[in-house]
Amino acid sequence: MQQYVCSLCSLLMCCALGFAQDFSITIDSLGVGNTWTAGVVTPLHVTVTSHRSDATAAWIQWEVPDANGDTVLWGKPITLSPEGKTSTWLYAPIRPWADASFSWDVRLKEWDGNAPTSELATTTFTSNSVQAMQLKSSSGYIAVFGTRRIGLTGYQSSNPYITKQESTTIVSGLTSVQLPDAWPALEGLDAIVWADSPLEFTYRQELAIEEWVKRGGHLVISLPMIGDPWNLGSENGALSSLIGDIHVSVEEISIREFDQVLGRNRGWPAIQMTTRTFDVNDQQRSDGSIYPLIRIRSNNKVIGVQKRLGFGAVTVLGVDLTNGQLASLGLPETDVFWNRILGRRSDTPSQSTVSSLDEHQQLSKTIPTETTLSTGELVAQEIAMSTTASGRLGTVFIIILLYWLVSCPLGYFLLKQKRKQRWAWVTFTMIAIAFSFMTWGIASTTATIKTPIKHVTIVDHVFGGNGQRAVGWCSIFLQTFGTSSVQLKGEQNNLLLPWATPFAYKIPPFVDRQEILINLQQVPHTFDQPSRATTSNFSYDWIGGIDHPFYDSLIRATPDNEPTLITTRGNPSRGSLQGSIVNNISSPLQNVTIVWVTNEKLPVTQLGRLPDGSLAPWVEKNKSGQALNKAFAWRVSSWKSGETIDFASFDSSPASDFSTAVKSRYKIEEGFGRNSMSRGGVETKKDWRSKMEMLFLYSHLQPPTYQKNPGSKQSPPSHHSTRTGGHTLDFAEWFGRPCIIVMGFVQNAPIPVPISVDGEQNMQSTGETIVRWVYPLGDTP
Repeated sequence: MQQYVCSLCSLLMCCALGFAQDFSITIDSLGVGNTWTAGVVTPLHVTVTSHRSDATAAWIQWEVPDANGDTVLWGKPITLSPEGKTSTWLYAPIRPWADASFSWDVRLKEWDGNAPTSELATTTFTSNSVQAMQLKSSSGYIAVFGTRRIGLTGYQSSNPYITKQESTTIVSGLTSVQLPDAWPALEGLDAIVWADSPLEFTYRQELAIEEWVKRGGHLVISLPMIGDPWNLGSENGALSSLIGDIHVSVEEISIREFDQVLGRNRGWPAIQMTTRTFDVNDQQRSDGSIYPLIRIRSNNKVIGVQKRLGFGAVTVLGVDLTNGQLASLGLPETDVFWNRILGRRSDTPSQSTVSSLDEHQQLSKTIPTETTLSTGELVAQEIAMSTTASGRLGTVFIIILLYWLVSCPLGYFLLKQKRKQRWAWVTFTMIAIAFSFMTWGIASTTATIKTPIKHVTIVDHVFGGNGQRAVGWCSIFLQTFGTSSVQLKGEQNNLLLPWATPFAYKIPPFVDRQEILINLQQVPHTFDQPSRATTSNFSYDWIGGIDHPFYDSLIRATPDNEPTLITTRGNPSRGSLQGSIVNNISSPLQNVTIVWVTNEKLPVTQLGRLPDGSLAPWVEKNKSGQALNKAFAWRVSSWKSGETIDFASFDSSPASDFSTAVKSRYKIEEGFGRNSMSRGGVETKKDWRSKMEMLFLYSHLQPPTYQKNPGSKQSPPSHHSTRTGGHTLDFAEWFGRPCIIVMGFVQNAPIPVPISVDGEQNMQSTGETIVRWVYPLGDTP
């Protein structure tokens, strides 16, 4: 009998081993280009190899824990080719404290058409095991699809010296195979630059890029010298919905004509380059839908245009930046060329330039003071339901104390007085039952709270566009025990995700850990959240028309008096503002900032001179970190509901210069630069709003000071702002083109997006809504 059992077990093990070997899972990459950042939605590319001779319907899932310790199964159904390999993309939000040692499971299961069933294969991996590079959350990330970095390397770190507000990692050599096919998976990118990589998009990849741009992404395209792979001006080309209405002409232009455009001419040879120039018609020019971003100074021909699409942009460049002749001349120069395209202000000296500055005693040794702009911690402070939590914890403490007193010392004392100690266990049981019913009764009568949703929401509206974009975070009190269906209503591409605070790792996970299944065939907008009579945090990215009566039509241009630019003979590129806008929100907008970016482009800063008259290795100290366009800024402390703001009343004097205003407004003060929340404190409302504004204006904050006067023994003071998260909130690209930006805060405002819990939508909510309104101004050549 024993021999029979052993034989049967051996047979079953062999069958199981053979079954498991029918499939294998390979992790190809974590993040775009095998580069990832904790705290954002991260793509995962996997390949499943099938050794079966028939096609198999399967389900592939990436198991990622959330802040509560529950495991979220981010997966999708796939069909496995017989005797072949099948690749697919998954994505998931990774917790902010994840690092290269964290391990995740990827599991393959059978698919019955409705749900996953039995397991087919599994694998465990870490970032280290797949040789993925983890970026710091304080670093930017630009993905270059092509073989060259085309002048972007100046944005990389210049350690140990801080010469720019934020360093950016440039990952190049990418192909379309490494491009995720869902827009949330592109969240961690500052920009996608398409250089000389072949155009081999799948249908899903095209949709992903289009939706990502529509929601605030920035795609930059460098056109080749030969051929027209993008088929511009046609409805049949790649990404035609984005660039199909952009028309070009082909011209031969001397490289010397690109002085102050591609870089600073230091004796360039007379080389002719095949270049695309752009024809921007009067309608596109006047409404700003296609803006002539880069012009040749000598003849005003347009060689780069920027098209606004929704809340993002596509920039098309007529110069082939992958040309080897440009690279041999060190072109394009990062700060001269790329700053205008990406809307940045910081200087970009190379490592060799930094070394040269040090050699000429021009490099400052000052360690900058620092302001920390942690998006996650700022949000967590505002959406925390601390009052509710503390009240419930107090009630629980009192119940536990009473239970202990009654069941132990008081109960025993009474039994001893009556000489009935033998009834102790019966008494203890009855007390336990009584307190259980009392706890249930208290829970049932206090389970609901008046305001079950707290939120922070940033609402964007671009004049002339359709609808608004709302990016936000909320804490929802789920009063039941079990599972609650949380749904974000609206477009099917709107995104709802569980969200973790940066310090959630300090909180012990729940004992009853559960699994949550998410089907990534569509962008997640519904979440079956385990509910334990406590709060759960979510983030959302929503596009649509806000129809909440509290917000009415938000900010609107006054009928028959829309903002316009009145040009003058003395300065046609700047002129003066006319027109007015009205606040249609039912509550005042507080701490309102108005920024006017003019069409007056500031000249490229030239290299300085040393005391002996020789050419300095870099730009002059007082010209360092110059802005792109002349801009002005004004403040309105409170903008009442129904009140009109008249732009003609604002004074465009040096006192309202934008750079001066930024330098004075966000000046380092005692305690402001430190992250008080990391010390257990909270930000004041004033500091909280200031830091949010700094996130919005981050690309044009005062850059750090890294130069000193040659020969001076004393280094000047310097300040540096570090952001973690919030890259998509930056107004960056708007600072390179004429526009009006208005932003303000609405306190104690209802959540502007339609979120429902178990079908109930009209729940009470409160929080901070930040309204940002942009009015594009027409081009004046």
